[in-house]
Amino acid sequence: MDYVPHAGTIEYDDSLRLVVEAFNKTVHLHLAPNHELFHPNAVFHQNGRSVPLKPSDFRVYKGFAVEGLYSEPWWLSNIKNIDEMENQPGVLGSARIILRNDIKHTSDYPLFEGTFSIYGDIYHIKLKDTYRRTKRSEDADVQESHDTHMVVYRDSDKASMDTSAISSRSECGFDSLNHRNTLIKNQRQKRNPLDIDFNYGHSTIGILSKRAPPAGCPTSQKGNLYILK
Repeated sequence: MDYVPHAGTIEYDDSLRLVVEAFNKTVHLHLAPNHELFHPNAVFHQNGRSVPLKPSDFRVYKGFAVEGLYSEPWWLSNIKNIDEMENQPGVLGSARIILRNDIKHTSDYPLFEGTFSIYGDIYHIKLKDTYRRTKRSEDADVQESHDTHMVVYRDSDKASMDTSAISSRSECGFDSLNHRNTLIKNQRQKRNPLDIDFNYGHSTIGILSKRAPPAGCPTSQKGNLYILK
């Protein structure tokens, strides 16, 4: 039995399946808690005090991007160790996601950032405000919209500058070396966070559900978050 909770009920030890539509692809991110990031004795210093770093204060997940045809069988298999999915049929690449539970919002769906890969091509998910703070001057701007919260872009949207065009210009050797080692956007495939399906301004958020545990089953929860166009 599935039930539909608010996004704020996602716990740090939940396993999730995140379905993302972007660049004419549908990708299923199978995620499990990434407790390996936290040393048991880790602390941070605040106002002159040492405060223990508790995994329960964060929503950090690791996992894999899975092809749609294989996603449901993997999900139903209820795999105990998500690392066993590596290099298995239907697995396209790795995923690292953090839910931003430190940001107050009223949306039914969570805000999140991170990366996932498809056959070695890295996809970056950022909050709109984070993208604006970190984007380069030649990157596309995000149009103002109150219901757009996240953008996604790919490493493959960048390409090496044409060295023949550089060598034809009059410049010193140091300048040539600089330009030849700089990654820029491919003008035919311009990196534009607005040209994607993964734009909440034009998307409908489908199901955020957790399975109600049957009697006698552990209470650790699994959830589905579907991001639909």
